[in-house]
Amino acid sequence: MVALNSIKPILSHDVFQTKGNMPLLVLCNDLNDYVTKYNRNRPPSTQLFNEFICASFLKVWGLKVPEIAFIKIKKEHITPELEMPFKWFETTCFGSKRYAFYKEIDRFFIDSTNGISKQNINFDDFLKIGLFDIWIANEDRNPNNPNLM
Repeated sequence: MVALNSIKPILSHDVFQTKGNMPLLVLCNDLNDYVTKYNRNRPPSTQLFNEFICASFLKVWGLKVPEIAFIKIKKEHITPELEMPFKWFETTCFGSKRYAFYKEIDRFFIDSTNGISKQNINFDDFLKIGLFDIWIANEDRNPNNPNLM
């Protein structure tokens, strides 16, 4: 796993408006975008450790997961329009590489009703992901926040 740094200011349109952690889209020094979770009122290492462990277990379960990285966000990249205190970013953050072809699951099913084929879907993977979320008691996944990619 690599350690990366942010390279440009993060704007309000870079915030994923979920009802959970509200991750940020961060451009890093490897010139890739990462969906990045940051520390919000938890002991700093807890969330980073949990995300790392979960990503590792998903690989063990044979599920395809994006590349992960530790991300350091520079103070000057937290813009006032985010209305987020820099203290949330003082510790290393956790990022998953963003791939353009990934879709939120709710967006996928909306699109699929408009004629997009479901034949390339591995429904066993959906089941595994659902069981995984139950197994780890994922607090960020609930009926009000089905942000599964």
